Amino acid sequence: DREIKLALQTGSSMAPFHTALRRLLRPERRVWRPLRTAAAARARDAPGAVDSAAPLTPLQQPFRVSTPIFYVNAQPHIGHLYSAVLADALARWHRLRGADPVVFSTGTDEHGVKVQRAADAAGQGCQEFCDAVSAQFLNLFDMANISYTHFVRTSSQAHRDAVIALWNRLHASGDVYLGRYSGWYSVPDETFLSDSQVQVDTTTGEMRSIESGHVVTRMEEDNFMFRLQRRKPELHRWLTSEQVVVPSTRLDTVLQTLQQTDCDLSVSRLSSTQKWGVAVPGHADHTVYVWLDALTNYITALGYPHSTPPPAYDFHVVGKDIIKFHAVYWPAFLAAAGYPLPRRVLAHGHWTVANRKMSKSLGNAVDPLQLMHAFGVDETRFFLLFESRLGADGDFSPERLQLRSLELADLLGNLLSRSVAGKINKTGKYPYSPDLLRQAGGTAHGQLLRALPGKVDEYYRQGDFFRGIQLVMDALRDMNRLFQDAQPWVRAKSSAAADQEQLHLTLFLTYETLRICGLLLLPAMPTKMNTLLTALGQASNQRLRTAASCWLGGGVYDRLLVPLAAPLFEKSPQSLPRCV
Repeated sequence: DREIKLALQTGSSMAPFHTALRRLLRPERRVWRPLRTAAAARARDAPGAVDSAAPLTPLQQPFRVSTPIFYVNAQPHIGHLYSAVLADALARWHRLRGADPVVFSTGTDEHGVKVQRAADAAGQGCQEFCDAVSAQFLNLFDMANISYTHFVRTSSQAHRDAVIALWNRLHASGDVYLGRYSGWYSVPDETFLSDSQVQVDTTTGEMRSIESGHVVTRMEEDNFMFRLQRRKPELHRWLTSEQVVVPSTRLDTVLQTLQQTDCDLSVSRLSSTQKWGVAVPGHADHTVYVWLDALTNYITALGYPHSTPPPAYDFHVVGKDIIKFHAVYWPAFLAAAGYPLPRRVLAHGHWTVANRKMSKSLGNAVDPLQLMHAFGVDETRFFLLFESRLGADGDFSPERLQLRSLELADLLGNLLSRSVAGKINKTGKYPYSPDLLRQAGGTAHGQLLRALPGKVDEYYRQGDFFRGIQLVMDALRDMNRLFQDAQPWVRAKSSAAADQEQLHLTLFLTYETLRICGLLLLPAMPTKMNTLLTALGQASNQRLRTAASCWLGGGVYDRLLVPLAAPLFEKSPQSLPRCV
């Protein structure tokens, strides 16, 4: 521990850090014996674990997931990337599980007062400003290998058509009417607030939003109003009858927000105040409220209004600060339009630096592009998914990312390179026989591998990638211990039948562990894990449907392994880059 702390504090040579980490990850050698390990026990005892080697059942149904669309008043940061990677992992896993089609929508939110002000400050027109910032999000997502199917821009004509169609439907149903709004408004949050949602700042005397802490102003306008009160009973039933809010710990907050909603919702602004947006049909002096405009992007991606009714999303992935808009306002709009409501709203936490909120004013904003250039795309994706628990805030440091990168190199990369070395595997093949499979299935580690895909699948389908990946890393750690104990480099030199039999069993278990864990880690590290599976001689079509191959004995065997041209994971930078 002292060596690690010294290396991190001095920022000089990272050699002591690497040495100490490897010592922590590689326990002392011990005699090979098929013990029931803690990792096997966790996989066996976890809810939903399976005891047979039966493959996962293909889903064979559509899957729809979205990120929030990202506001273009500033450049993208690590929080935006986290939302995208989390939704991307969900989309990738469901594709691998046989879901078809998979719709994955993301995009940029380009209307509103904040964008007007940001464009003015940049000396640009609103459209020109939005084009530039939206391109930055596209560049980030493409570099991060985000497999979106739709990128919606709210300034596009297709989206304007969708907003107008939804507005006309809500107006025709009587859920939208012309009234007068009197209350509070927060420009940074682009949201209307009632008296119960604001409080006086005793230091400055200003009124602030209780939820966000931002300053609010009193306003009175003739606006169009949405009959939110009419939808409260229906929303309450929906929220409490199904596990809609993920994690469930956020449900009380949503229900409290719903209960405190004591008036209808303003859904327009005077165009003299908000010029940049979608004009209310037939009322050019009004602009559609930015959140009604923005939320409509989800059905724009589904082809609305040309394809109706729009089907329900399986997951809306959002930050915890905007859960109100996705678990109260958006389902209320959909219900009023007669459209199906989303099945899950996953509200993830924020990213902090040294437990402080990330912001440009504090000078601690993390540049996601710099992170990926320094550490690698897949390493950064893995870090984001594994370092933040479902719903909790994640705390960023380059040292933690370095640690995770080295962990991958040791537990995964080194196990692959050691096991395929010609001194150990002299035939260069993935060994297999029915007897080998039977022997492997009878070991404690084989039982772990039997249970692993079912449990990881359960966690992944809930959006809990931390727990799923934790089980995978446990399995890799367990296999590293067994590999070290078995000493295959010694048995490879022996011609004794017992040593050769043990060698083949060790290699088969090692390759099966790498293959199954590689399939399970595809949503987190698609490029690296495809490289690993290629090295193991696995056919590319098997990776397209993990349900058909992600089980003990489900691989392609007795094929030549493919040597890697370079290590699976490159060494991390010897000196950490300035990422904050």
